[in-house]
Amino acid sequence: MVRLIGHSVGGRPGERLLGRLGLTTSDDTIIRALKRGHQGQAPAYPVRVVGIDDWSQLKGTSYGTILIDLERRQVIDVLEDRNADAVGRWFKRHPGVETISRDRCGLYARGATLGAPKAQQVADRFHLLENLRKSIEVSIGIEVWL
Repeated sequence: MVRLIGHSVGGRPGERLLGRLGLTTSDDTIIRALKRGHQGQAPAYPVRVVGIDDWSQLKGTSYGTILIDLERRQVIDVLEDRNADAVGRWFKRHPGVETISRDRCGLYARGATLGAPKAQQVADRFHLLENLRKSIEVSIGIEVWL
């Protein structure tokens, strides 16, 4: 159940949802469950649209990378670290990737460019909303919560 909810909503939202269902667990536990379930398993189908983000193994000190097939809404791989070379190697092993949704992290931009130079890179939904929120705050001078 932890893995299914983690797939659906992610770490922190999954922690809140599971708490409401009476299953107390942390966002880190949810991410570890996702990682155990997918580490080293290459998808048996071509991946076209990939979401990439980091996750904290040890809050504030140690980070990994999670890759999601956005068309199927499935975690497809979890990398132990967060660096451009590892990301680039992953994309080279998956030449069918056409679109990469990522945050503003320069590491992922470089890795995607190294491994999938023809793929279109786009901002992920969270960062689009974050950019909108900041623009509204600057324009009207008040704090906005989206």
